[in-house]
Amino acid sequence: MPPKGSFRRHRDEIRDLVKTQLDMGVPGKQIAKFNGVSPAFVARMNKERKTPVETLEAVKRKRGLRSKITLKGREAMRDFIEENPTAYRAKVADFLREEFNIKVSESTVSRAQKQARLSRKRLGVVVNRQQDEELRARFRARMARYRVD
Repeated sequence: MPPKGSFRRHRDEIRDLVKTQLDMGVPGKQIAKFNGVSPAFVARMNKERKTPVETLEAVKRKRGLRSKITLKGREAMRDFIEENPTAYRAKVADFLREEFNIKVSESTVSRAQKQARLSRKRLGVVVNRQQDEELRARFRARMARYRVD
């Protein structure tokens, strides 16, 4: 279980050294004094060292309710957005309801798109009027009529 408070992150070399010393059986207070870390840090490293890797991975997982959108639904949503890049979130939610019988809100679709790094793209190219060469040439021609007095 990760610690619950704010603390300074120690370098990986220090962490590895503390774990090695713990494996060798050196007392925690001596480890803390020798490495310049707190006894609480040594205790955390000892707990982390004893905890199986699978448990550590489970602790790092996102908390909260599981998303209603399944893996197949996410893949289909990605394909739908690639085919319809200008589709609004409401349209994507309707698609998920029709295809997978998943009733989700637009905010849920938005979070799923954000996690999948998907976004609604604008298809047309917007030409900046100041960068249009033909307009520039017309402007220069009009300005050439005037004389500086």
